[in-house]
Amino acid sequence: MADKQIMKPNNSTLALDPKTAIEEGTKAANALMDLVNKRKLAVNISGKKYLKFEAWQTIARFYGYTVKTAKTAYVKYNSTQGFEATASVIQTSNGRIVGAAEAICMNDEKNWKGRPLYAIKSMAQTRASAKALRQVLAWVAVLAGFEATPAEEMSVDNGSDPDPEWIRGKEDIVKTIALATEPQKKKIFALAKVKKWDADEVHKRIKKRFDLKSFNDLTKAQASEIIESINGSNPTQKTTQQAGETRICPQCGSEMWDNRPKKASGEFKKNSPDFKCKNKDCEFVIWPKKTTRVGGGR
Repeated sequence: MADKQIMKPNNSTLALDPKTAIEEGTKAANALMDLVNKRKLAVNISGKKYLKFEAWQTIARFYGYTVKTAKTAYVKYNSTQGFEATASVIQTSNGRIVGAAEAICMNDEKNWKGRPLYAIKSMAQTRASAKALRQVLAWVAVLAGFEATPAEEMSVDNGSDPDPEWIRGKEDIVKTIALATEPQKKKIFALAKVKKWDADEVHKRIKKRFDLKSFNDLTKAQASEIIESINGSNPTQKTTQQAGETRICPQCGSEMWDNRPKKASGEFKKNSPDFKCKNKDCEFVIWPKKTTRVGGGR
């Protein structure tokens, strides 16, 4: 029996002199503190300071790194929906991946309830990117006196959003996108009329159901829920709609493509979905055999 060769472990050696590493890190930390204070790139939560994504990007630039979203996937757990994202930290000089992380953002979170899906998707990507950078560069943030956890990962009990970057300077635009559409409102009142509910009754029921101060605060998602609730049917079962009639996506509140005429003409395959959401970030579809799934061709 041949003798087994015993492999001796290599002696661990320092890639960089600790004193040099600390000196360079301190230099980066001082530059970071100056920028953060000027641009307000940190969030104070319970007396501790957490860096926003933009600050983590800045640290990455100091060391020749960049970050990119590698993958984003729509996820749904019962009635809760959102997105899961994966991000990678890349060394710009050679393209080598030096770090990676995953993160998720769901619409059952306190600060993201009622937000449009594209914003939830964006936050999932931002969280993943900040988390990936944190894996590689947290030590610099700590040297600068900040917490190692990105602000985007923190939940805030007082209801404020740790990183409302997607609405900064765009509040009116986002509010218009997020709120219920006029076709949705008309549909609600048309259905309510059949139930013999007047406008006051509709307002009262909706404000009570969603704890709203005003009917005008109703979101797209909430309006879709009300429409399906009044109909008394599951959206996957409602396929008796007349061709050409505007159908609202019960998932995000956008309009849906009606593929049935093109399926009948042979332009689309018979196994194509009857309806598909026009919102590319949602892509909710309704299949003819009472089966609902995400994705699929138009």
